[in-house]
Amino acid sequence: MNRRTLIIAGLLAFVVLVLVVNSIFSNHSKPIPVNNSAPVTTSNSNPPSFTGEDSLINIGVTNEQVTNMEQAFEQYFASAGKSPSQVNISSVQKLSVNQNATTPIWTIGFDVDLDGIKTYSAKMDYFNFTGIRLYLYSPGTTNLLYDSQDVGASTGT
Repeated sequence: MNRRTLIIAGLLAFVVLVLVVNSIFSNHSKPIPVNNSAPVTTSNSNPPSFTGEDSLINIGVTNEQVTNMEQAFEQYFASAGKSPSQVNISSVQKLSVNQNATTPIWTIGFDVDLDGIKTYSAKMDYFNFTGIRLYLYSPGTTNLLYDSQDVGASTGT
């Protein structure tokens, strides 16, 4: 090879290297797409006010389970595009207890009003002093709208 060919090959290699480096660094400045199907976190700047929780405490739900229930509600509201200011829990009833599980799982039912309007029928399993699983249904139906899965602890079943 002659000197002229080596200089041209060197320049071409340099240009290719500059283009590769530029493309690598230019990709870092582009915004990363948001995955809207990812789990929703509870970073709501105006979380709703909850009332009626004393009726849950009175039948044996722990404070930690109430907190986890609130988190499950807030995750549902965020995913459903709802932003109620008031959540009222009423008509709490013990439904059952599964003594056959490794750790007993209690189940309760209750109504949920958002901003004074009956919006959901709910069922909640609670277990292990901290864990809950919240189910929300359309009022007066068995149409499941939301299942929180286990929040706060595993069931141990």
